[in-house]
Amino acid sequence: MTYSKKEFIKDLKIQLDLGYEPKRIGSWAHKMYLHHCGRIDRDLEEIMVDLFVLEEGPEFEYSGSKLRELIKSLEVEN
Repeated sequence: MTYSKKEFIKDLKIQLDLGYEPKRIGSWAHKMYLHHCGRIDRDLEEIMVDLFVLEEGPEFEYSGSKLRELIKSLEVEN
């Protein structure tokens, strides 16, 4: 079964509700990417890769508001 944008949005919102911690969110995105590897929509795959680099350091961090904007844009697409 394909890991959908709708599922990803729901899961990402849960992560943000736990607090904005870029390294934790990046680690979560990386784990989800590996868990669903081969079953991810190509557009979503690119987004997940962008997020899992958050765990690599502050130079790769998104702001909390940028993550929320990402969620909103994904909801509009979905």
